[in-house]
Amino acid sequence: MSFDIIAESFVKSPNDAKPRRGRGFTKGELKEAGLSIKEARDMGLMFDSRRKTLHS
Repeated sequence: MSFDIIAESFVKSPNDAKPRRGRGFTKGELKEAGLSIKEARDMGLMFDSRRKTLHS
């Protein structure tokens, strides 16, 4: 598989509200994209099990 776009998760820093690189996507975000956790990891996407928020 070849991908032209690299997806990264971004979060707002609690100290200064500037966006920074996140640790990974939530289960809800992956589900919204139509991916399972295994498929996302196979594609090189990170999964963050600690996050519960869902942003679209």
